[in-house]
Amino acid sequence: MPFYKGKAKADNAIREDTGSILTEFANSIIPVNFLDNDFSQADDESKLAYSPFENKPYPFRDNEEVNYCRVWQAGRYIGSTTIKGTTIEISPRFGDAWIVSILEDLFHFRLTENEYKSLKGGLHELMRHILWHLWVRKFAAADQYGLPRRVVKRTHQGLQIRGHLNIRKSTIPVFTKGQVISEYREKEIDDTICRIVYKAYSILIKRKMNKFKVPAQIQNSLNGLYSYYQGQPIGVSEHDYHDINYKSIYLSWKPLVDFSWQIIQQEAFNQFKDKVGDSYSIFLDMAEIWESFLRKKLGEGFANDGWRVLSIEECTYQLYRGKFYQRDIIPDIILEREQNGQKEYMVFDAKYKRMRGIKSSLKYSDVDRSDLFQIHTYMQYVQQNMGKVVIGGLLYPITQKGTNDDGTAFENTDIDMESYHSTHLFGDDGKDDTTPFIIDGILFSEVPEVLDNESLDEQKIRDESRRMAENIGQMIKRIKQTANL
Repeated sequence: MPFYKGKAKADNAIREDTGSILTEFANSIIPVNFLDNDFSQADDESKLAYSPFENKPYPFRDNEEVNYCRVWQAGRYIGSTTIKGTTIEISPRFGDAWIVSILEDLFHFRLTENEYKSLKGGLHELMRHILWHLWVRKFAAADQYGLPRRVVKRTHQGLQIRGHLNIRKSTIPVFTKGQVISEYREKEIDDTICRIVYKAYSILIKRKMNKFKVPAQIQNSLNGLYSYYQGQPIGVSEHDYHDINYKSIYLSWKPLVDFSWQIIQQEAFNQFKDKVGDSYSIFLDMAEIWESFLRKKLGEGFANDGWRVLSIEECTYQLYRGKFYQRDIIPDIILEREQNGQKEYMVFDAKYKRMRGIKSSLKYSDVDRSDLFQIHTYMQYVQQNMGKVVIGGLLYPITQKGTNDDGTAFENTDIDMESYHSTHLFGDDGKDDTTPFIIDGILFSEVPEVLDNESLDEQKIRDESRRMAENIGQMIKRIKQTANL
């Protein structure tokens, strides 16, 4: 996702006066990373944004003439930031309706009609709505048994005994004051968990993100937090966050606490203040969203055949235990079922990277070498230590519309299984290993629209959801066909 500087006619061309804002933006998130001149190495997906301004100009085609410009590049994040009155947006590559459809499906919420009408702030306003919905959904999932509580030990001194009498400590006060000391236990809210949650809630309220009413049960719990912490300074340290001990009954609060902690940490970005106003940013990690979305859809697509998606904790394995080169491997997605008394597995890695298809003649243009070796390591480990792997591979968001080497456009209407699927691991048809290996995913039209009050409405969301469901069904069908399921 380049931001052009120099000779560029696009609306996203960087003006000279905004160049310093972009530099301030990148410096506030990560150290600016000046990469080598080889732009094939520029896909550092762990970075939010970086500036290869020090490198040679990047070529781009302007009509039939090849021009050069400097570029800004963003990693796997989408969202927006406002710094000193200037807003920078990193839009989803498949459009705003696409990301709303995915998030609504993944987190079980829907934007209301009034919310659609209020989306005059572009992507920044949309992200604010989404962030509030996500936080409320996580709160609803956590608040199954009310606010988390813990048992604390209290001491009482007086004429009456509360709980158990402490004879040793009562020896002196019983003669001097005619009182006894007793000890009792009572429950109070878990202060660390509730402080983190309430702090995040306060930030969201301050940013005016509470655009819709929440369910009554959630509102009651929020009112309880407000009553408890009203007028108190809410301080939360990183040590407090990492030192939380969740009881089994309150494990459902962990996702909310983790999400709330991210909101609190993000608030630290508010470091640029001047007469124009505060800075504020909201970004979503699309790699995590893509992985979670695939886990959910694969689980739904194969549930009727007895398959279960293993949890992330179940997918963490340790290699070479006790050696100095000990490592953990964590496959993104593993599905498991028992068939005729034997365990069977499907192993996939979710890759939120550009997959144009096989039209390009560029060698390794779409599949990274490291990704290919990584998934084979996962499949081999599961095969040797857990059970039969019936299929495995890499799953991408595949671009339906792309460009050939000569600059002409093409459209993928379907995935050619002959080119994308191998019926044998490592592709050697002469060996006994019949574990299929595939490159697959979900087809999407790369048509990002400019978000304004008229371009995004509920009908567009529903149309995108319908197309997405059809393409997901096709992906599930292809996997079943190749794996003979």
